[in-house]
Parts: sequence; C-alpha cells; structure tokens
Amino acid sequence: MQEMNELKHYLKPLYKHNAERLSSEIISYAKGFPHNENPYPNLLWYKFLNLYAVYPDAIENDNGVPLARLIPHLAHIKRLGCNAMHILPFLASPLVDAGFDVSDYMKVREDLGTMDDMKQLVREAHRLGLRLFMDLVSNHVSEKHEWFQKAQAGDEKYRRYFIVQKTRPHFVEKFHKDSAVWARYIVNGEVRDVNIAFPEMAGEIPHWREGADGYWYYHTYYPQQLDLNWRNPDVFLEFARIIIFWSSLGFNFRLDAIPFVGKGAYKQTDEDNEFTHQLTAAFRYVAESINPECVFIVETYER
Repeated sequence: MQEMNELKHYLKPLYKHNAERLSSEIISYAKGFPHNENPYPNLLWYKFLNLYAVYPDAIENDNGVPLARLIPHLAHIKRLGCNAMHILPFLASPLVDAGFDVSDYMKVREDLGTMDDMKQLVREAHRLGLRLFMDLVSNHVSEKHEWFQKAQAGDEKYRRYFIVQKTRPHFVEKFHKDSAVWARYIVNGEVRDVNIAFPEMAGEIPHWREGADGYWYYHTYYPQQLDLNWRNPDVFLEFARIIIFWSSLGFNFRLDAIPFVGKGAYKQTDEDNEFTHQLTAAFRYVAESINPECVFIVETYER
C-alpha cells in the first residue's frame, strides 16, 4: 500500500483521476520482473561517472554479431578508467534517424543480434563493474511502430497516443533566423514560430504530416517520427512497462529530447514546462522501484 501511495503521489499531478488505475497496473506489472535486492545500494555511484559511449555496431573484430563483438571490448573500456558504457540506440528501428526512430521498445535490432546476446553483454559488463546506459526515446516513435500503424488503421485508442488534429494546420511560411530555418503558423489567431530541426526533410508543411486516416500528426524531427501525446495516461503506462523491462536488466537511461517531452504541438526548447519535470520524476520513481541504483542522464539544450 505504501508503494501504491508513493507512485500515486507522482502521478496525481500528471493524470489526476487516472493516477490510481495507473499505479495499480504498473505495480502489478513490475511484480513479474527481478528487482535489485541489494540491502546497501550504492546510490551515489554516478558522482564518479566516467562514461564511454559507443554505437552498438562500431566495433570490428571476428566475434560474430555486433553485440557479441562488444563483449571483448568491455575489458578495454574498463582499462581506460571508465565505469559505465552508453550503448547508443540498439532497439528495433528502420534507421531513418540512426535508431532514434524506435519501432519496438522491447526488441533488439535484428542486425545487432538477439536478446540473448544483449543479456550476455549485460552479464559481462556487470562482472567487470561497468554500468550500462541506453537511450529512452520518449518524445516520438517510428512510423513503423505498431501504435502508429494501428492509428492509421482507424483505431481511436492509438490515435490518441499522438499529437493529432483533424484540420489542416495553418502554415504561413518558412524563414531564416539565427542561422536556422523556422516555420511560421497561425494558431487560434496567434502567430507561432517553430524551429525546423531538419529543413531538408520538412515536407509541404513543416512539423505536420497527413496520415492515411486523414488526420494531421505532429513531428518535432523527421516526418517518420511521430510525437507522442503525453497528456494521455495510457502513453505513460506503456513507457512505465518499457522502463521496468530494461531497468530490471540493469540499464540506466539517457533521456532523449526530454525538453520536448510532455509539450504539445509547436514545441519550444526555451519554454519551461512543469509537466515535463513531473513526468521525469515519475519515470525515475518507476525505475528506482526496480533498481534503486538506476540513474538518468538527460539531453538538454543551451539557451
């Protein structure tokens, strides 16, 4: 009951009357996964973080699939004085954006190896005292993800997973400012200017693409990466399961594009967002409930 009340404390400001349902489902789901039962967890290990980052297919040797090739490299990383390794995106992806367009959060990319290969890598890293980080991409999913596929098929439940509108956005123009390309929109009678992350991929209307279902879907990055609607409690439930799954294997997380997560359409990096801070705190509570030593590092931007 205490665990339920603590989780509800984090979820109540985010999801109001849905907090109890979410807490119950998350706690029930977590029971099926191993927990770090160390009675004396090292909660301050990150204070001495010396991180080695590597793409999962960057190591060349004769030891089979890329994940297997990483295993003999771990001892070298340890000798360099590193105590942690960040494996850049390794989840299932069509690789439009170097793996940051995730099509399945519970599967390793097939060209890298299998889940058994990943578990073997995790075991060896832990034997050597190396912590592992992975990217938690929560701002968007690939157009190949089943959530978007179901939305395109007309499933209203999954359409609500995305930032979507029925009417065509009122796009005015593209323009240059501060060595970047921007898009100007009229939203409810007001002008909104939004930076275009990838101008060469912006399409007819930057930040929006028309879906096969006739609705318009918002994207911060590539049109193939659709932004998630974090006001929908079911999206949080999906990611709680993802965090539980990977933290139970011993992973820590780099929170990708977190300044955008929790914001609606026409996102700005320089707008404070209390919802995003509350969301991150809830993420952390879920991760620490499985592994108290789990930590986050975040992607941020200079103002």
